[in-house]
Amino acid sequence: MPFAWVLGDEVYGSDRRLRRDLEQQERPFVLAIRSNEKLWAMLDDKMGQHTAAALATALPEAAWLPLSAGAGAKGERFYNWARVRLMRLQQPPWDHWLLVRRHPGKPDQLAYYVVFGPADTSDVSVATLSYGLGNWYLLKGDTARARAAFERAVASGGWPAFGFIAAEQDLRRLARPKRKR
Repeated sequence: MPFAWVLGDEVYGSDRRLRRDLEQQERPFVLAIRSNEKLWAMLDDKMGQHTAAALATALPEAAWLPLSAGAGAKGERFYNWARVRLMRLQQPPWDHWLLVRRHPGKPDQLAYYVVFGPADTSDVSVATLSYGLGNWYLLKGDTARARAAFERAVASGGWPAFGFIAAEQDLRRLARPKRKR
C-alpha cells in the first residue's frame, strides 16, 4: 500500500537507525521523540547536540503558531506549534525540523516530534499562514495575538511571501499611536 508520510510514537522516534533508513529511502516522516532526545541544531549561536526540551525553551514567543490538531470529542483542538531547523547532512529538496506542540492553557505540556520532509514546506507557508491568522485576530479585536502572529510571519524568514511583507507593514501600523478623531 503506498503512503506519503510515516508517523510514529517515541518508540519509533528514538530509533535513530529507523530514521536514517527512512531518510535514505526518501520517506518523509513525523516521529514523536522524548524531551531528552539530543538533536543537532544551533542554540545560542552554537552548533551542537541539544535536547529537544532545551531547543523548545529557547524559542521566542513569536515562534509559536496556534493551529488546529483536528476535531476531538469536545470540538476543534487548538495547540501552539513551533519548529526549529535541525542541522543534518540532508540534501535538497529534503530538510529536518524539530516540531514542538504546546498546550495553550498549560504551557509546560509539550510534545516533541522530529520531522524529515520536503524543504519547500517551510518559511513561505509559515509566513502566509501567520499573516492570515494575524488578520483573523485583528478582526476579532485581539491585537496582542495579531501582533504575535505578525511577528511569527516576519520571524519565519519567508521573505518572498506576501504574508511576510504585509506583516511587516501591519506591525509598523500597530506600533503607531492611535490618532484622535
